[in-house]
Amino acid sequence: MADLRSCRNGRSAWTLTAATVPHLGEVYAVTSTGALIRIAGFGFCWGIGSALAGLGMNLLGIGLGMAIILGLSASLGSLIPLLILTPQQLHTHQGRMYLLGTAIMLSGIAVCARAGTLRDAARTRTESLARRSFVPGFVLCCLSGLFSSALNFSYAFGGDAVDRARALGASQLWSAGVVTALAVSGGFVANLAYCGYLPSQKRLVGKVSNDGAGTGWLCGGLMGLFWFGGQSLYAIGITWMGNWEW
Repeated sequence: MADLRSCRNGRSAWTLTAATVPHLGEVYAVTSTGALIRIAGFGFCWGIGSALAGLGMNLLGIGLGMAIILGLSASLGSLIPLLILTPQQLHTHQGRMYLLGTAIMLSGIAVCARAGTLRDAARTRTESLARRSFVPGFVLCCLSGLFSSALNFSYAFGGDAVDRARALGASQLWSAGVVTALAVSGGFVANLAYCGYLPSQKRLVGKVSNDGAGTGWLCGGLMGLFWFGGQSLYAIGITWMGNWEW
């Protein structure tokens, strides 16, 4: 399902970008190779984070796993570009409030980690099942949050492509699509590699066509559609927010 969602994301991204950004091929042709590699590379890292998310949540549960992954992704995805691109803003009132919010977010993750260890200990005492270690799941979720934040890095460090798109006639509203399309394609490559690895290890090939598989394909497609819709709105939002978009 992860690969189907990623495939739908990539196809939707390119379709929308081609429809809204004039001279798309020329935009990429005149953009520096380094910028394109950064965008696709960060997208690839985001794809790794998506694969790790499923593994981590399988060990910790969706509630605890998502809290850690989204918390780290949101915090690091904004903090790291801010420290690199505009560190002087940290000395302003907005910057101090941002750091305070980040500290609160990380404190919440620490509380979630503590809750996970307590839950793990309680299960050990009350259940006869073998204890599943909390630590591997926590590490996987932390790595997922770190890698998933790279999608925001694509926007933060891919400004050259956006500038080229605007110079060639793209509107400010849709110009960030040149980053979105390339980044989610990098993520698709990572997901495709992982999903290609799974059948050979777990003999899952037959399950994609068994009874009930249609529901999985449908849900995977809807996940990709809704996720890409949200990502498109995100790209528009950061364009409008100005200096504080990262």
